[in-house]
Amino acid sequence: LVVALEERAIPAVWVLHEWWPKEMLVDELTQRNDRNTTPEVVARALATCRLTVCVCAAQRDLYAPASAAVTFVGVPSPAAGWRVGALPPERRPLTLLSLGIVCPRKNQHWAIEVFRQFVGARTDVRLLVVGARYTRSYEIEYVKKVEAAAEGDPRIEIHPVTTDVDQYYRQSDVLLFTSLNEVTPMVIAESPMRSMAVVTTNIAGIPEM
Repeated sequence: LVVALEERAIPAVWVLHEWWPKEMLVDELTQRNDRNTTPEVVARALATCRLTVCVCAAQRDLYAPASAAVTFVGVPSPAAGWRVGALPPERRPLTLLSLGIVCPRKNQHWAIEVFRQFVGARTDVRLLVVGARYTRSYEIEYVKKVEAAAEGDPRIEIHPVTTDVDQYYRQSDVLLFTSLNEVTPMVIAESPMRSMAVVTTNIAGIPEM
């Protein structure tokens, strides 16, 4: 779209979302069965777009567009009464939350492995993995891998994708975010707004956030 608009002298602003180095770009487009977008097309678009908006400085540095601006991610405030119905921390296990589409990029099977190693035999902790989706074949395969990593551990719950994320935030104390590839994930902004600690991988725009 960016290339087509520029060819017709129609000004365009391109807001970048992904964090895909060249070697990853091909893999991600292949998984999505996108045969039109290639590294060459992306490079041409970055070189010709009138203004490319990046959501963090690290993304700007990765793609190096010809004309770029950085606009950081913002998130809406929690819904009114989002804590309603939540058990106080002293009446429930210490709860870690892994929130996001369950897929290889977000690395939830490793979150489970780290959690189990960390807690040992403790029974006063739990992990909520939220975001299992069953639409793309590679996601379905990965959900099975995540379930296998849990090995039926009753302290680990795996839940489907939801639009009501507050129901899980209000049950949780710590965000455990183990992604291998991100830009500026919403959950990194949403969790501190809800007074939750964050344990995360140190990639892309996360240090800026």
